Amino acid sequence: MQDLIYKHRKKIIVAVAVAVILVLVISAYNIIMNARRSVTMNITVTPSIAEVKIGDKKYSSIGEYKIEPGEYAVEASAEGFVTKTGTLVAVENETVNVMMYLEPAEGNENWYSEHPEDALVLGDIKSDYAREDFLRLAEEKPILMELPIEIDYYTRDYAKRVKYTISYVLNEDITDFVITITDYTGGNYEDALTKLTARGVDLSDYSIQYIDESTDLDWGYAG
Repeated sequence: MQDLIYKHRKKIIVAVAVAVILVLVISAYNIIMNARRSVTMNITVTPSIAEVKIGDKKYSSIGEYKIEPGEYAVEASAEGFVTKTGTLVAVENETVNVMMYLEPAEGNENWYSEHPEDALVLGDIKSDYAREDFLRLAEEKPILMELPIEIDYYTRDYAKRVKYTISYVLNEDITDFVITITDYTGGNYEDALTKLTARGVDLSDYSIQYIDESTDLDWGYAG
């Protein structure tokens, strides 16, 4: 056996060297490819049977993947649902989220009520959509993040009462809101406007609803 190894030692050395070089090349390639795939992509799509296509590759409906930076076409589809498309911009060293829900096509309207796991994911996605829309609106109109405001007073027996509140009501698609002034003691409308103006609010940019609750509630002494 030793004689055989000695006889072919050069071939064995060459084979080992080639194997080592191959391992090093593969490792270097993986390192380079992983460096290029510097974007973490989280996919959350419902229903679970959906097929998700990002660029020219297909992915499962839920999962975490590494992709290269760039712009990708996004398509989510499933039998019995309306296909959705969009665009994904992947920025180097950042995390991107692909969150989509498919609307049932005609004849498949009961899917989510019959598949509670998909319905749960649907609720989560809609909540995230609403949160993103709210933050986007708040960026345009920062006063939204300061509301509600509660103005209090104390009665003669030191009981704390609410004088009035300044809050908001969002429209259905969360693209705008109405400022509401709910007055519990009466005569506080102008004071509420003054407080809004002091916070940098241009009153001409907003719809304001005044709700007078002073006639319905007995709040006692307000002096």
